[in-house]
Amino acid sequence: MPEPVRTTLNIGTTITLDASGGGTATLGPSSATGPANWHVTGVIVQTNRPGEAPVPRVVVYLDQQSASGTQGLSYDGSFAQGSCDLKLSRGQNLICVWSGGQSGDQASLTLTGEKW
Repeated sequence: MPEPVRTTLNIGTTITLDASGGGTATLGPSSATGPANWHVTGVIVQTNRPGEAPVPRVVVYLDQQSASGTQGLSYDGSFAQGSCDLKLSRGQNLICVWSGGQSGDQASLTLTGEKW
């Protein structure tokens, strides 16, 4: 069987924080026509006001918002980046949950790595 063609993964999504300063962004290889596998090597989270109070906290989960799904957290959800080594298959998702931010702020989640 030939090796699958790997291409660059650089995908993001943006949400608006709700009245309590919280919000959830979800990304994963869910498209029936897109690549079925992602190797995520980088996660970037930010808001449109990096470093300005109130600075949100952010927690990243794999598939479920529970202790067993926790992949990492930052107390600077206004701008944080990290390296990781996560493999996701179609149907799996990374879930990014902000809390304690400014209502109405734009928050974004960007994933980098490879897809095939």
